[in-house]
Amino acid sequence: MSLHFERFGAGPKIVLLHGWGFNGAIWHQLVDKLQDRYEVTVVDLPGFGRSAKHVSDYQPSLLAKDIVRIIDGESVLIGWSMGGIIAQQIALDYPEKVKKLVLLACNAKFIADSNWPWAISADVLNTFSNNLREDFKTTLHRFLMLQARGGENMRETVREMKQRLFEHGEPDQQALSSGLQLLQNTSFIDSLSRLELPTLIMQGRLDVLVPASSGNEMLKRLSDGQLYQFEHAAHAPFISHIDEFTDVLEAFVGL
Repeated sequence: MSLHFERFGAGPKIVLLHGWGFNGAIWHQLVDKLQDRYEVTVVDLPGFGRSAKHVSDYQPSLLAKDIVRIIDGESVLIGWSMGGIIAQQIALDYPEKVKKLVLLACNAKFIADSNWPWAISADVLNTFSNNLREDFKTTLHRFLMLQARGGENMRETVREMKQRLFEHGEPDQQALSSGLQLLQNTSFIDSLSRLELPTLIMQGRLDVLVPASSGNEMLKRLSDGQLYQFEHAAHAPFISHIDEFTDVLEAFVGL
């Protein structure tokens, strides 16, 4: 798999993995904040942005195997939403590559059931999956709006997300479909206890995709975990509350 990535700055290493539907451009503001003090690697996940469009398999272990090849030494790994699924798998499979882990707006399991009620209904992602086949651009824009809904600075957040959505090109429709299946089918509930490294959970209290209640439940299962919740943010606090986000992240990452 040919993956596109970019590196900015110099210093302690940070790797950024974006969420479903987006590409590495979504991290634009955060990179600007960090590159004076850190080496920041921004990845376009398979089938998104400028990475290879043909996607044969979107299994966590295979994605981790592809992405770990471009992680240059022990790094702080930050995964947003779907990117957090892959980040967890990398930390489990290649612990020598991950110094610290940040799970940003990422649930241990995205779909609620009797064992994990701290998640969204399957109907939410099923609707997006069905609509993808009819009009993927409209579906992506609706998903974008859902991510910003209810949070402070909603208008500015939506504007930034729209600007970055296709900045590196349109996503591959197979990757979009496979990514939704990844969100629907993956569970790390039983794996959290095996993450033997400092792990920071970052959430927006107003997130409609990852309920804030999930954070405390995940924290209970981590051996070395921290939880930070943005009082007035939704699914993208690294955009809506960039200054607060950067302060919290840097305190965790260190120099």
